[in-house]
Amino acid sequence: MNLHYQFWVDYYDLFEDKSVMSMPEGNKKDEKIKKTVQRKNHELVNSKWKLSQEEIPLFGNMQTLTFKVLYPGLLMGLGYEHSTDLVKDAPKIALGMSLDYTTGLPYIPGSEVKGMLRSAFIGSKDLIRGYLAEEFSQLTDQEIHAIEVDIFGHTHTYDTDFKPSKEAEEGQGKDVFFDAFPIKADKNNHLIGLENITSHISYNPDLKENPRMYQGLTDPNPITLLKVMPDVVFLFRFKLCDSEITVNNKTVSITAEQKLKLFENIITDFGMGAKTNVGFGLLEKTTEKPPYCYLFSAGSESNLTSGQNETPTDNSTTVQSQSERPKAHAAFVVGQEYTATVTDVAKNNLKLMVTDENGNAAHPAYKRDGISESVRKGEKDLSKVFAKGETWRVRCDGTESTENGTLKHQFTLIGKQEGST
Repeated sequence: MNLHYQFWVDYYDLFEDKSVMSMPEGNKKDEKIKKTVQRKNHELVNSKWKLSQEEIPLFGNMQTLTFKVLYPGLLMGLGYEHSTDLVKDAPKIALGMSLDYTTGLPYIPGSEVKGMLRSAFIGSKDLIRGYLAEEFSQLTDQEIHAIEVDIFGHTHTYDTDFKPSKEAEEGQGKDVFFDAFPIKADKNNHLIGLENITSHISYNPDLKENPRMYQGLTDPNPITLLKVMPDVVFLFRFKLCDSEITVNNKTVSITAEQKLKLFENIITDFGMGAKTNVGFGLLEKTTEKPPYCYLFSAGSESNLTSGQNETPTDNSTTVQSQSERPKAHAAFVVGQEYTATVTDVAKNNLKLMVTDENGNAAHPAYKRDGISESVRKGEKDLSKVFAKGETWRVRCDGTESTENGTLKHQFTLIGKQEGST
C-alpha cells in the first residue's frame, strides 16, 4: 500500500467504522480503538521496502549527492497535524511526516533543501568562507552574498553594489533544487520507524509571581511520531551551472562542481529536518549509488586491446585512457556531458562507447533495469529503443579513486543525440 495513503487516509478509517464508533463510551470501546491504533502503527513501520529505479524520479543533466541517515534518525514534516481527539490513551502518531503523494516514499522537499543551504549563507558567512578557502582567497561578505543571490535568487532588497545574473536579478536563482528521495532502506528493509519525544510543562498560570519559572520534569506529555530510520540512504538532486558574478568590478567565478562540493559540506555540518539541535537529522556522505547508475573503473589501454574485461560481469567496465597517462583523473569530468555510441544492443543489455575530445574512451555496459524509465519510455525491449551506431548523450555523475590508483566513473544516460538516426 502507498505509505502516503496508509498514513493520511487509512490510518483514520477506524473513525468511519460505525460498528466501533457507535459502541457505548467505556473501557470496551477504548480498548478496541487502542488495539486498532497499535496495529496500524505496526503496519506502518514494518513495511518492507525494495527500492527500484521506477520509484526514484531522475531527469537529465542533474548533479547528485548521496547521504546516509545517522542515529537517531531524520524527522521531516512535523508541522503537519496528525491527531484526533477520539483517541485518548492509545499511542497514536500525533505529528505528521513528509511523504510523497505518488510514490509514498518519505522525502525531503526541494524547498527545504534549498532553504537549509541558504541559511548557511545568511547566518554562517565565516563557514562559507572556510568551505571555499581552497578555491578562493578570503572572500568578502559582499562576495559571499553575491554568490548566495546568484544561486538562490533575491528574497528582498539588498543594499549592495554587485551585478547578479539576469535570472537572480529577476528574483530567481540560477540553480534548481529537487526533492531528495531514499534509494536504500536499512538492513531490515525498513524506511521509517516510531520515535517518542516527551515535552514538559514550562508555563504554570497558577504561579502568580513567576508563571514561566522552571519546574523540573513536571507534567510529562509523551508524543509518538514517525522518523526515517538510521542507515537509510538519500539521493539529493540538483541542476547546477557555472556562475560568474561581478562585485565592485571584480569577477568571481564558481563552477557547478564547486557548488556541489559546497553543498556537500553544508549538509554534512548542518544536517536536515527538525530537531537537529538534539541530534536528529545528522547525515553522512556515502558512495552509495542510485540503482540506475553504474560505476566504471579506469585502467590502461593495453587491458582493452588484449580483450580483458570486454564483457563486464558486475556492471563495471574498464575505461581506456591515452597511452602513458599515469592517472585517469582528468579523463572524464563530473557534471559534464559526453557523446556515446551504441556498440551492441539486445533485449536486456546495452553497450556504449563514451568518448571525450582528448581521445579517452569508456565502454559502459547497462542492463535494462539500469536505464531510467524516462530514457527507455517504459519499453522493456532495449532493441526497440536503441540501435547500433546511434549516438546518445551521457553525463559523468561521479568518480571514485580505487586502492590501485585508478578511477571508477559513474555515467548516466540522458537522451538521444539530436540528429542521430
